[in-house]
Amino acid sequence: MYDLLVVGAGPAGSSAARTAAKAGLDVLLLEKESFPRYKPCGGALSDRAISCLDFPLPEDICERTITRARVHFRDKFVEGYKGYRLTTLVTRSKFDQFLLQKALEAGSNLITQRVQGYKEKEDHVEVLTKTDEYQSRFLVVSSGCQNCLKDGIQERAGRDQYNVSIVAEIEEDDEKIEERLHGSLDFYFDAAEAGYGWIFPHRGYYSVGIGGQASRLEGLRGTMQNFLKKTGFKGKYRLHGHKIPMGGTSWKVASPRVLLAGDSAGFVDPFTGEGIYYALRSGQIAAQAILEQDLADVSKTYEAMCKKDFGEEFSYALWMLKSLDAHREIIFGALVQNEDVLNNYLEITAAKKTYKDFAERFFPVLIQIYVDSSDGKIDKVPKILKGFWNREKINIKLILSNGSVLRTGCEIENAKIARIVEGGLKHPTITVVATDSAMRRIESSNDPLSALQKERQLGGIAIIGHSLGAKLKLDVLLSSTEALWSFNDIFFG
Repeated sequence: MYDLLVVGAGPAGSSAARTAAKAGLDVLLLEKESFPRYKPCGGALSDRAISCLDFPLPEDICERTITRARVHFRDKFVEGYKGYRLTTLVTRSKFDQFLLQKALEAGSNLITQRVQGYKEKEDHVEVLTKTDEYQSRFLVVSSGCQNCLKDGIQERAGRDQYNVSIVAEIEEDDEKIEERLHGSLDFYFDAAEAGYGWIFPHRGYYSVGIGGQASRLEGLRGTMQNFLKKTGFKGKYRLHGHKIPMGGTSWKVASPRVLLAGDSAGFVDPFTGEGIYYALRSGQIAAQAILEQDLADVSKTYEAMCKKDFGEEFSYALWMLKSLDAHREIIFGALVQNEDVLNNYLEITAAKKTYKDFAERFFPVLIQIYVDSSDGKIDKVPKILKGFWNREKINIKLILSNGSVLRTGCEIENAKIARIVEGGLKHPTITVVATDSAMRRIESSNDPLSALQKERQLGGIAIIGHSLGAKLKLDVLLSSTEALWSFNDIFFG
């Protein structure tokens, strides 16, 4: 009997196997394909992901070092540049092969067989292939979100709970790639209705793709063909599609002896779709939970460690995604003219800031975008209240449905944000709280405006002003249908 059996030898599986084997456990990896194998992926390896590794990456795997990124929307774009590495581009087949080799060097065993199912017993797990049966004290499932092994622990996701992506690798001379992109990642937020497109510069080829929410991204291949033509790729290319879980959804990820890791658990950045970091970390955390805890505590410990490590990040990334997607035209149209926003976001990929740090800077900018797009509705505010807009510090606390708290603020002068307050605020003047059930009832109602007002009366949503000025402003804002919708979109869109 093995101490740990891992199904799937991608980044999550190899990471779990290496961590456990280094600690002296008897580990078996079961992988359905022979490595190296093709993996559709943009191949952007963040510095946060690299920081998880306890070994250096060889030069032949690190194809390009990225220090800048460009965001395109309609006929405009903004470029952000940092004087340090933001991400490293790798070809996933080579990267995954290297990680697997490191797991084997640490003492893991590898058998190439497709797993058909497993049976969880009181003191072990039985894993079944077409020809054999293996027993292990614990099982880590890291075989991806499309593999049915995870279905024994979590419910199947609906189309609004996962993303889809399609990618092509287009060969080109390195000189022409450099001439076009200048070492930059290119993102196109007008490539798809509910997602984005990308062009990444690899060694000898471009990675070109689009991705977005499955329930809203119809005609994926046609959309991809249009994107290729728009960006100057006119040949016939082989397209590879795949499914990506949308991180931030509250899924069960463990039972007493079975732990889900990586894509199998749904651990993917809901904003960008990046999953390598979360695969590496969740694999390591799974092994640590098995090593450090008594049997009765392994699953609870694993879930708690994952939540502590990146649960809050998922919450803020998902909130940002919904906020941006509510009014793409308005928000992205403004953001491509705001270099400061992009530069702040790039610090997340470099592991210098978190999504929460970025959200605290982004939220006031989002408010300003709505104010600027209100077509003069602010002039409807009675003269007696206009003095509050001349110069005032507005402190805001937003409580997300999972309890995460965002504190931010700004100074307003002549209805413009003059300064964003750094570091959060302890005593907010406006607090917004909403329950999940209240938001579901509003979203399913035929009259969302009336439903929102009803939920405020019932206490499902609370929008509270803690000072006289804040209360007066809220009364005026919430008395207008148009303003109410804008206010609702800012916080819950």
